Amino acid sequence: MAQIFEQSKAELRYREVFEPVVKAQGLEIYDLEYIQGQALVRLYIRNPKTKSATIDECASVDRALSPVFESETWMPEKIVLEVSSPGVTRKLKSLEHFQEAKNENILLHLLKKLSSEDFDLPKKIKGQNKFVFTLKDISEEELIGLVEDQGEKKEVRVKFNNIKKATIEPDWEKIMNSENPAESTTV
Repeated sequence: MAQIFEQSKAELRYREVFEPVVKAQGLEIYDLEYIQGQALVRLYIRNPKTKSATIDECASVDRALSPVFESETWMPEKIVLEVSSPGVTRKLKSLEHFQEAKNENILLHLLKKLSSEDFDLPKKIKGQNKFVFTLKDISEEELIGLVEDQGEKKEVRVKFNNIKKATIEPDWEKIMNSENPAESTTV
């Protein structure tokens, strides 16, 4: 999985150790965060078929990882493991994550405001470093999406090196009005 946002050496090491255990449960790692100051590892897992994880699957992975924590001497003795689904507002950190999010609304937090030198910047996002757009395409260097501006959709290009954070921005109205909300989005 090609990472867009760097992972720490500790995160890469945890991933390497956790991966076979998670795969043995028939699941995959979506993301992993290590918060050193809190001695906390957040492991986001999902079933490759449903792109989500149940509470039972999370509990199963948590139990399966207990022996790993006991046998790996490099891990802090007092560490907290949180295992969960990536959630509806999941973070997008890799090319694979962005590929899966095509045609979805993405909330982008930018390092610096977009410049209108490269394209006609919609008024709605001028001077903003946080906005929502519909992801349409991905290149090696940038995301290409649409922003609705005064009744028309305008193309916006955002370089990966300008993205501080990206998350799915669910269509809550669609989810709440669906007969089966679980089917209208991936949790």
